[in-house]
Amino acid sequence: MRTVVTTREQPTQEFLNTAFRQYGIGSKSEDNGVLIVLAMADWRVWIEVAYGLEGRVPDGKVGWILAGYTFPYLKNQKPYWPLIKSIKNKGSIK
Repeated sequence: MRTVVTTREQPTQEFLNTAFRQYGIGSKSEDNGVLIVLAMADWRVWIEVAYGLEGRVPDGKVGWILAGYTFPYLKNQKPYWPLIKSIKNKGSIK
C-alpha cells in the first residue's frame, strides 16, 4: 500500500511499475504482489495486480473492490478507509 500526493509527474502505469520494483512487492519468483495506491491530491486510487495473481484477482474483481469498497469512501472524503477496506477484502480472495 502506498499513499502519495500525486502521480501527475509521471504516467500512472510507469509510476506503478516503478513502485513495484522499488518496494519489492510480492515474491519475485511467483510474481504475486498487489499494490494499492491512493493519490491524495488527485483523489484517485489504483489496485495493481502482478501477473502471478491475475488468475485469482482478475480486472473484474479489482473493479468490484474499487466500486464496492473504495469509491464510496472517497466520495465521503474518508481517504484512508478505502485502503483499509480494500486490504481487508484482498485478504479474503481465495
